[in-house]
Amino acid sequence: MKMTWFIRQELAVAWVAGLGALLSVVPLAYVPPSPNDFAVSGLAASADGTKLALVGNVWPGGGISLSSDAGATWTWASSPAATWQAVAASADGTKLVAAGERIYTSTDSGTTWVQTSAPSNHWASAASSADGATLLAAVSGGGIYSSGDAGATWLQTSAPSNAWASLACSADGVRLVAAGQQIYTSTDSGTTWTPTSAPSNAWTAVASSADGTRLVAAAGLAGSGLIYVSSDSGVSWITTTAPSNNWFSLASSAERTRLVAAADTGIFTSTDSGTTWTAVPGSAMPGITGVAAHGSALPYAVVASSADGGRVVVAGHPSEYVGAPIGPSPVIFTLPYSGPWRLAEVPAQSWDSIVSSSDGSRLVASGGGAVYSSADSGATWVALTNAPGDVMAASADGTTLVAAVSGGTIYISRDAGATRWPTTAPSNEWVSVACSADATKLVAATEDTESGLLLTSTDAGATWVASYDGVGGSVASSADGTKLVFALPGALIVVSTNSGLSWNSTSTPADGWTSVAMSADGSHLVAVAAGVQGCVNCSVPPDGRIYVSHDAGTTWTNAPGIGNDRTSVAMSSDGAMLVAASSSGGAYISTDYGATWAAAAPFAAWNALTCSADGSHIAAAGDGVVAILRPPAPAPPLPPLPRLTLGRSGANASLSWLVPSSRFVLQENANLTSPNWVDVTNQPSLNFTNLHNEVVLPMPAVNNFYRLKQQ
Repeated sequence: MKMTWFIRQELAVAWVAGLGALLSVVPLAYVPPSPNDFAVSGLAASADGTKLALVGNVWPGGGISLSSDAGATWTWASSPAATWQAVAASADGTKLVAAGERIYTSTDSGTTWVQTSAPSNHWASAASSADGATLLAAVSGGGIYSSGDAGATWLQTSAPSNAWASLACSADGVRLVAAGQQIYTSTDSGTTWTPTSAPSNAWTAVASSADGTRLVAAAGLAGSGLIYVSSDSGVSWITTTAPSNNWFSLASSAERTRLVAAADTGIFTSTDSGTTWTAVPGSAMPGITGVAAHGSALPYAVVASSADGGRVVVAGHPSEYVGAPIGPSPVIFTLPYSGPWRLAEVPAQSWDSIVSSSDGSRLVASGGGAVYSSADSGATWVALTNAPGDVMAASADGTTLVAAVSGGTIYISRDAGATRWPTTAPSNEWVSVACSADATKLVAATEDTESGLLLTSTDAGATWVASYDGVGGSVASSADGTKLVFALPGALIVVSTNSGLSWNSTSTPADGWTSVAMSADGSHLVAVAAGVQGCVNCSVPPDGRIYVSHDAGTTWTNAPGIGNDRTSVAMSSDGAMLVAASSSGGAYISTDYGATWAAAAPFAAWNALTCSADGSHIAAAGDGVVAILRPPAPAPPLPPLPRLTLGRSGANASLSWLVPSSRFVLQENANLTSPNWVDVTNQPSLNFTNLHNEVVLPMPAVNNFYRLKQQ
């Protein structure tokens, strides 16, 4: 499968989703030494899609990350640090080959690695037969090498020098295909190569069916590339209906019926051998121009698929394409869908503020001079022409918005942002606003060092009064607006119990406070602080602390082990559910009043958070993306059903089926009218020539029936 790319950032992440379904996120357990240079370059999967290997390159050295549970969790391998460009796997996932300047192999699913005798070179792509005995590796701008002994020895094949970008082979390693400026095929394990009739093109990816007769190839070509298929081992090619695009990578099921392709505009799937294609909802990145912010990173760079196409993994860097210097933020999408995170269909720009109604149905996001709203929990979005401002607050029903414009005044909208009216607040550098549930009581903070006053209003902005002398920071309000909290960066956190008429200092240290939230009754508080680049006047080293209080600010507890540059925090109305986000690419969620925290959605540089009153709906806005977390998760798509085939093996009966991406067991019954099906105790073996599970049984003396039952 192809390579030339990149993987994610400080907290690399995985997204888990479904064929044509939505997207969710789980973290990779690795922090690369230099996030700004880390780039995904290769991805491989076992035939059942449960074992995954992901390689990346970073100067002075990248690594290999492994998953044995279809991408749910990841560990970093003990492989050498290298500028890895490609990885391939055997059908059972035990044998791996990884190529960078050198080629390494593993025979224990990536636990240990051995350098092979392949020469030092600029290896660009790799492929493996199903049994891992036949290996291929292509040199960028050079030739193609093969090994018939699992990498022990290597020989250069007769393939010409080319800008090779991708390799693929049949399950038995006999039929090969290579793509560069031209597409070549071999029917003798690479001894001889033949140019195909495919046109000269900027081919970026190629994939093969298990028998090697059905091929698929994709081209980049500056956004006008197409996807082609061949059903005769590359003798002839036809163009599919896939849209013109800058295709980066693709993968195929063993029978080439299910395809997935990745481009800079999204992820596309086909379930009919490329006859029709469907864009994966939420994968589109509006505004992408095809030029990455950090050079080598691509939005969706690498793809791998299980043999039946039921599991798909796509890795990439969507956040690289928003024009913001935030460092690479690679993500991994895996199918089928296993979580309720969704990407909003909004322009790829820096979003600075997001607010929600108490039920989570109404959302408004602002940033970069644009404001978008949703009335269906983020499923669809519309642009607001009479946009509110830079920082916002919302009433409980979401119809009233309070919006402050940095360098301007504060506005009120009574129709969910369709129109707005200025309040009497003076022009100022507003940085935070909050309101009561009915939006009659308001509080606003400014970072203007000359005025430096916190303002409050008890009449929906008709009049304002100076309430506290403090610059910058974040404000939050109880539902009735009587209790307020004000977190000042480099100073203390202060609270008020009378709508801002008077304030009391809390016991928090002076820290680089960036955001604060309050429960509906004002008894529970949470505050987050900036990391190392934060605070000049801090009394403690700034490390991105999260502080919680359950007595209206009298005492505070520091959440341990969650240091980072925290930018925003949100809280459910009862204070039980908390979510804190980081501008360096991570988010944490607590469902027990801040006692414990779990990583979530670490795939962008988040600027703002909001949540529904019950904490079930979370929305995060960041550099290039808006993401929504809301239950219930849609039902995952049904996995492809394996077809059970009955044959003979000498005097015995042979039953076989394509390796499935979900667990099936073989059962038997002597009578179809009886419900007494029992599991066949013989364990299936994997046929590496066709990727089928096989069970050989003595020929029954009487009729016997067999079926596959999903577990």
